[in-house]
Formats: sequence, structure tokens, C-alpha cells
Amino acid sequence: MISPLLANVYLHELDKRWHRKGGPRDRFGARLVRYADDFVVLARRIGAPIQEFVKELLEGKMELTLNEEKTRILNLREERTSLDFLGYTFRFDQSPRGWGRYLNLFPSKKALSRRQAEVKALTERRCTLPVAVVIGELNRKSLAWARYFRLGYPSEAFSDLDDYTRMRLARFARIAAKGL
Repeated sequence: MISPLLANVYLHELDKRWHRKGGPRDRFGARLVRYADDFVVLARRIGAPIQEFVKELLEGKMELTLNEEKTRILNLREERTSLDFLGYTFRFDQSPRGWGRYLNLFPSKKALSRRQAEVKALTERRCTLPVAVVIGELNRKSLAWARYFRLGYPSEAFSDLDDYTRMRLARFARIAAKGL
């Protein structure tokens, strides 16, 4: 894996060709959203010309390989279709008010699992840090996580993470108190 900085420098060519006159942005109104070596193409219709442009540029001219497992075409307006990108899940959900559907975004299951693994690592039985230090570290990392995932509708994921953190911390504090 190359660093995100190198990926951004190298894939700048994709950005330039995408947005130039006659490129997919100009010809098809297709949007390119890219972060390091991950990208998503947004368009009303992803047809052969857009697919060929990406494949020819990346695999042909830039000598890169598309990850076939991650490369797919989705219609997010279809029922039960979602997209995970940069830790978020994007999908259209029924409005709670019953007035159609809205684009919902929230922390992905993978992002939530990673955060829970971090909480677990900090509150493991063999951790010898004082409870106050563990609480400070949990607070610092939880605040950073919450700031990143503040967009969209994260309340359910935040609630699940709060419950998990509270349970792990209570267990850790009980074990630490026995050790005194």
C-alpha cells in the first residue's frame, strides 16, 4: 500500500482528465469524489463510456489495477442498496414523516466495529493504566470519532457506541478496584 499523499499526487492525473473539456464531467455530468486511492463516480447513468474511460486511464495509461471486488455499479435509489465510503454508509431511507425518501448517511458497521475494538483494547483486563488515564484517552478518542461522524444521522451508532463504552469501562473499573 502506498501512502495517501503519494496516491493523491499520482491520481491527480485522474482528476485533471476527468474535469477537462471533453472528459466525463463535461460530457456526462459525472462527478468524481476521491480520497487518496479510493474514489466514487456519481452519475445519473454509468454507461460504457464512463467505465471505459476509467479502465483505460487507470489500467492502460497509469498502469494501475482496479480492485474488482470493490468495483461495482449501484443505483442507490433501489430498495436496500447502500454504499460504504470513507467510514460512512450512504443509502436512501423512507422518511419518518412518510413523505418519500431521503439520503441517509451514518457510520458504517465496519467503522463502528473498529471503534469498538479500540475501546476494547483500552479497557482490557491486562491494561495497567490508571482508570483516570483510560477515561481521558476514551474521551479524547471518542470526541475525535464523534466529530468525524457528526454528519448525517449518526445518533443510533453513537448510542450503540456509548452503551458499549459504558459497559467496557464499568467492567474495567470493577477489575481495577479489585486490584487495589
